[in-house]
Amino acid sequence: MEEVLRSEQVLHRNVALFMVLVILCFLVISKLLFPKLFASVYHYGKFFSFKPTQDFGAGIKLLSTESLHFTSLMSVMLGYVGVNMMHLFRDSFPDLLHITSFGGGLLLWVLISLAVFILLILKYVFTAMVGWLFDLPQPQTRHFQEVLSLNHLFIGLLFLALTIVLFTHFQLPDLLPEVILAATAIYLFFRLISLFFKIRQHTGSSMLYIFSYLCTTEIFPLAIGTIAVV
Repeated sequence: MEEVLRSEQVLHRNVALFMVLVILCFLVISKLLFPKLFASVYHYGKFFSFKPTQDFGAGIKLLSTESLHFTSLMSVMLGYVGVNMMHLFRDSFPDLLHITSFGGGLLLWVLISLAVFILLILKYVFTAMVGWLFDLPQPQTRHFQEVLSLNHLFIGLLFLALTIVLFTHFQLPDLLPEVILAATAIYLFFRLISLFFKIRQHTGSSMLYIFSYLCTTEIFPLAIGTIAVV
């Protein structure tokens, strides 16, 4: 039994190592192709700023090369986190979703990354529709770009921390999922506060109006998604 578990751990580490190498190459290519945008996306100073930046809400067009590129980068990072979380909770998933081969692990990563990418696109469409219902100008409805910006920073840190833990331990600690979930919950709360103040300063709308808008675009979808997963 121990040999089987050890074999599973070795296979998972091999798959994870390949994913890390691909993501690092992705980051290097991003830095070379879009140096200014890369520096802006991963500028951690804005993570602790509650003031809207000059280009807040403007961003880049959804279907532009830059947007698709960095959205894909974030998707593969989240796919990497998802594969590792599923490995920790493998007993809760059907055998079909277990990593039984190197190719199977990579396929699982690609599928999760693709699902995340599609969900991000759908989130943008939903946010734009809600912005239209709330009769907000288009620049304000594009707070989605600010959400992506904060997500890039948090997911980058999560990727780095998870990689360090993974390759300094033979197997992932059992406490790791609780730590990741707690960090994610704190981040999501922080993101709501940040968005509230940025939209408030940028639009001048009432606090109740902005709160209702964020409930519709952020809190309710998150609550529904959490219930669906649990």
